[in-house]
Amino acid sequence: MKAELLARVKRGSLTEREYTGFICLVDQDENIIYQAGDSCDQPFFMRSCAKPLQALPVLKSGAFESFGIDLKDLAIFSSSHSASKEHIEVIKSIFEKTKLCENDLQCGFHEPIDADMKNFLIKNGINNSPIYHNCSGKHLGMLSVCLKMGWDRKNYLEPEHPLQQEIFSVLKEFCGFDPEKFISYDGCGAPVSGIPLSKMGAGFLKLFLAEEKIKQAYVSYPELIGGKGRLDSSIIEASGGELIAKTGADGLCIVANIAKKQALVVKVLDSNINIRSLIVLDALALLKWELDFEHAGIKKLFDPFIRTSSGIIAGRTETLFSLEQIKTK
Repeated sequence: MKAELLARVKRGSLTEREYTGFICLVDQDENIIYQAGDSCDQPFFMRSCAKPLQALPVLKSGAFESFGIDLKDLAIFSSSHSASKEHIEVIKSIFEKTKLCENDLQCGFHEPIDADMKNFLIKNGINNSPIYHNCSGKHLGMLSVCLKMGWDRKNYLEPEHPLQQEIFSVLKEFCGFDPEKFISYDGCGAPVSGIPLSKMGAGFLKLFLAEEKIKQAYVSYPELIGGKGRLDSSIIEASGGELIAKTGADGLCIVANIAKKQALVVKVLDSNINIRSLIVLDALALLKWELDFEHAGIKKLFDPFIRTSSGIIAGRTETLFSLEQIKTK
């Protein structure tokens, strides 16, 4: 692999940090329109960018109709939610529809990302629960398919389980790559597949071009996909649904432009989420894709300045790829 220098942080006149990685712009036929860095088709784990693909069996199995699933639920199934009040309300409504319960979830525990919910649990002495895990929606989607199909729900995370085999089939169909060639486990315990960046982008794009319900879930309820101030939710909101975005752990983000039938994939190798946001948004600006940069969430994420605790500007982050590169490559 030949990673490219994508951004540097300068405090005063001195370089303090540098960030390398890859940018790839593809169409639905996997044609690479532009790339910064050459990953040489090296697979990377798709992490949470795979979630909309992992949610497709909810539709294919008939679970959507059988349990009265709606677009809010489908958004949560495809989300990396912050565990805000709104997210938890949807999750609890899915429990009521499916008769599943918290004990069925095998995603493990972490504190809510949403600060208000975290403080609420502490103040009220409420024990942590798997429902606050940012992948609990994905796991509920998986369990609803098992329930519909009569599959064992105790071992639904094993790669050999029929649910995971169905998900592998979806990934292979849309991404055009064997998802079982490189398998590990995501933070939530679900299997995660290694896929080249260009194939990730093409598969993500093809899904949203083909599956109207999943597209409408993202467009109608962007705040459920991540949460307030999160990169993917802000991009969907600020583009009026013209751009569909999903972030993944360890510096990954995919943005699909539905009208242009193109997908942007960004992978920052050191996984810094603030730098990832700046690189993704700068690339969208250079591409002139439909995005309101005055949107509050976008403005905050697109702020390049390094400030002291009292607000004095001490430096800034510079991105190092250009529109000229995108036009000519």
